[in-house]
Amino acid sequence: MVAVILILVSAISAAQAACEYKIDKMEMKTCKGEPINIWTLTGLGAEFTDNCDVLVKGCAKMHTDLQSVVSEYKAFKDGMEVSKGKYSICGMTLFDTKFECPLAKGKDFCATKNWVTKVPKSLLSLAVGDIRSEVTLKTSEGVFCYVIKATIRK
Repeated sequence: MVAVILILVSAISAAQAACEYKIDKMEMKTCKGEPINIWTLTGLGAEFTDNCDVLVKGCAKMHTDLQSVVSEYKAFKDGMEVSKGKYSICGMTLFDTKFECPLAKGKDFCATKNWVTKVPKSLLSLAVGDIRSEVTLKTSEGVFCYVIKATIRK
């Protein structure tokens, strides 16, 4: 969940635009089209606030204890790689939520009204186009992959 949210934020941050911009056709799928059963993701997405910042939405419910989670991601805009990285989720603080491992079975991680990313207005026009992120999560329970796509329009 954390990796997915970070990818959404990084992909959309680069693609953010003023309030006259919008996020269209956001979708998230597993890379192989098979379900990932270690958690349930619900309501994932992002939207622009009245101040033209990005608000992340959604929840992840853990179905398995995870001792470790490492995320590797690549973000693309109109087919060109614009960002990539790797980080450990364990011990990370994202907005107002600290992720301590093990991530416990039955635990819910939900975005709050504080899960907002500010985007410099001067970069908003650069965001227009097709955004795609590939996220590989290496966990104590295996390796999982997601592809996130969105279109940013003015």
